[in-house]
Amino acid sequence: MAHFTLAPQVTCAAAFTSQNNVIDGFTKQYRVHRLVWFESHCEVHAAIRREKCIKNWPRAWKLYLIEAMNPYWDDLFDTLQ
Repeated sequence: MAHFTLAPQVTCAAAFTSQNNVIDGFTKQYRVHRLVWFESHCEVHAAIRREKCIKNWPRAWKLYLIEAMNPYWDDLFDTLQ
């Protein structure tokens, strides 16, 4: 099995900085550049709660969530609006 890092993030801005190595930090250090799953939320507080929830899930649950939406792990960054 390939090794990869899962990094839940809240905003489109975070996705942009990850995609483009704009800021030194976790995503740059671990070369996390592909957006393979996302959810839209109307309220930032709901998005933050969901992010914290997902971060505490077992890895297998996160993989299932990704593969249910994106079985080929395509980069979805350009689909964001």
